[in-house]
Amino acid sequence: MISSNQCSTSMLARALRRKRVLFLFALLAALVTVIGCLTIIKPKPKTVSFSGWVVRETGHPISEARVSVNKLTAMTQKDGHFKLAVPKAESYILGISHPNFADLFHTTRAGLNGQVWTLTGARVSEVDPRTSITLVDDRPELVSKQMEGAVLTLPPNALVDSQGNPPSGLVRAAIATLDLTKGEGPTDWGVRADDGRDGFLVSYGAVFIQFTDPTRTTPYQLRSGMSGQLSLPVLPSMQAHVNEAPQPPFWYFDDTDGYWHKADSLCQVKRSFLEIFL
Repeated sequence: MISSNQCSTSMLARALRRKRVLFLFALLAALVTVIGCLTIIKPKPKTVSFSGWVVRETGHPISEARVSVNKLTAMTQKDGHFKLAVPKAESYILGISHPNFADLFHTTRAGLNGQVWTLTGARVSEVDPRTSITLVDDRPELVSKQMEGAVLTLPPNALVDSQGNPPSGLVRAAIATLDLTKGEGPTDWGVRADDGRDGFLVSYGAVFIQFTDPTRTTPYQLRSGMSGQLSLPVLPSMQAHVNEAPQPPFWYFDDTDGYWHKADSLCQVKRSFLEIFL
């Protein structure tokens, strides 16, 4: 025999268990709803990817080209491909160099992947710095471009390294007249004046000139106080806009900041290579 008190107690226990189960289901449903509304935030990458191919003007790949991005380097493979991961930064200076070609630079604020970069061939020779030097860009491909080649003449003993020391032997010399209409040379035209103001260049012609030791480890520049003669033909598309013998200032590209800087003479170009824009 079950008393009314016992019955009431049993019913109350079942009711409490039912409420507890309902409460657990309600809590579980609430958790699922909250989790479903959460946005998963992935951590920002600490590196930026750069990849692509380096080719010559004919489209053939260039192997063993040195590719640098903000001082980190990689070498291209047999198919001309390269890949680099560099620390994230506000801007990146991509540089590509090879002993038989003119250097190429590009400034960007984001990673670049899948691009094809074309290097311009250079006229390379070994010269004796103790005698007068004449560099003539007589590459056959200039004929098809309907361009004349640049000519640079220097007096004897005109070259020194960054410490003012003359070369101890033969010097490797490279010269390449650049076709700006084809995108040759550095692809950025930003300039920085002495007062810090920024602007852009309008160029009538350009040439890449480089002096190094035979292993390309020591760059050379003009000795202070020395002078030479540079003959740089104006681009055919710009000839109607200049005088017969223009005398504009020299500009050189600084691969450390990605800007062109004005130089009164070649002696003031202190980078590891000379690249002069009219």
